[in-house]
Amino acid sequence: MPMPRNTKQVDAPSRADIGELLHRATAQGRLWVEAEMTLARTELADLRRRCIAAAIFAVMAIATMLCALIILAEAGVAAAAQYLGSEIGGGIAIGALFLAVACGCAMVTGRMFDWRPESLLFRWMRKRT
Repeated sequence: MPMPRNTKQVDAPSRADIGELLHRATAQGRLWVEAEMTLARTELADLRRRCIAAAIFAVMAIATMLCALIILAEAGVAAAAQYLGSEIGGGIAIGALFLAVACGCAMVTGRMFDWRPESLLFRWMRKRT
């Protein structure tokens, strides 16, 4: 049965030379930099794909929205003209309504582009801007 260690007993330090330690530290540093650059490239490729997909859907949404807004505006002006007495008053009322909706959408859109980078490089770049 082994004897319990004395708490005051100190192990002798290993005799690794400083050259070996520096070599291991630089090798680990090089591996870390390579891994960080790989992560940054992967993150950039993913961000690029997401931006292209978002741009395609945004163009389709804008085209569809414009068609729908034209139809709704014409119907709204015709309906409002009955209550306001003229098509000019109906047009102004419907135009103001659509302008308010567009402003609300613009404010919400700014919050949709919240991107939190993972790689050290992109986190550093984001802090500098």
